[in-house]
Amino acid sequence: MKNDISYTHCLNCQTELQGRYCHVCGQQATNAKPTIKEFILEYLNIAFIWDTHFLKTIWNVLRRPGHTTNEYVSGKFVSYTHPLKLNMFLLFVFITLFLIFHKDFGNSIQNVTRDEVTYPLLQIEILNNNAQYSEMMKASTSDTVQLYAPLILADTYPDIVKAIDASDSSPRDSMMVWTAVLPHKLIEDEVIHVNEEGYYSFSDEDKTGVLGTQVVETIWGQMVKLTTTYFPVIILLTVPFLAFSLRLTHRKGNHSRFKHFIFSLHYTAFLEMFIIILYLTKLIADPPAWVMGWAMILVSCIYLTLAIKKVYESRSWYGAASQAIFTNIVYAVTLMLLFIAIFLVSLAIVAIQMS
Repeated sequence: MKNDISYTHCLNCQTELQGRYCHVCGQQATNAKPTIKEFILEYLNIAFIWDTHFLKTIWNVLRRPGHTTNEYVSGKFVSYTHPLKLNMFLLFVFITLFLIFHKDFGNSIQNVTRDEVTYPLLQIEILNNNAQYSEMMKASTSDTVQLYAPLILADTYPDIVKAIDASDSSPRDSMMVWTAVLPHKLIEDEVIHVNEEGYYSFSDEDKTGVLGTQVVETIWGQMVKLTTTYFPVIILLTVPFLAFSLRLTHRKGNHSRFKHFIFSLHYTAFLEMFIIILYLTKLIADPPAWVMGWAMILVSCIYLTLAIKKVYESRSWYGAASQAIFTNIVYAVTLMLLFIAIFLVSLAIVAIQMS
């Protein structure tokens, strides 16, 4: 906002102003009636944690490993974006990109169910996706049977199941008996069986492993949901463990816990920036997973070695590299334990759904 103000006392606490900020309550002396543009920019400044030093901080963290930590620990707080703000903004950027390019990630989250309408569809879907079994169904002779199933089955898989006597006005997603032409292979393998009423229905014995597939997909979906929802928490939970590992490897020096903590936040911010770069690279060029994995390992170790050498003034490169490898191992183990916790929580959610 503009700083050409026409008042001499703080609008918030009425204290006489001695500069751009009130020395009592801290409110900035700005235009009392801002324009809509100024008002929106002020909101963005608060909501998205943007400040004039943000780009400078990002550039320094990327280009000069350890320099930003030294500056911040020496007391230059105003010259750089607050480390927690920096991390939260980068996590916000990553989650936004993920949601933009993976709009359907929530579709993998489903409840484990044996609903009589969806169950036949899932069984045929699994069999059809199996290339070998799909060929066997095509090679099989056809049988005409009275089938108890939803008509949407014939609409979805017309090459496998054909409806003969069903009209277009018949409900498509309700269970009903209709004449179907389908591969004899389904009867032979007891995917469908004849019941006491004389018509065929899908077996209750889960011949195609529908429930097992649903359980796996549901657990994975819950893990994706939990990871995406709590990603900022997961990443920030690693910071205390990083700080603790740095304290273990630098017990001899006169280094404060504050220094370890700020270093960990800046290193975490670098990892977040590099993950964003790798993610965008994956979207654009789609390199092999092993290339991205090794890039992550090598770049993180090199960066951390340079940062440790700068901040902790290690005497040898060997010592700095050893400390960097140890710290990265601690980071990896911490993440692994957090994801195991997420897996166990997802497993519990699925178990509750099935109970």
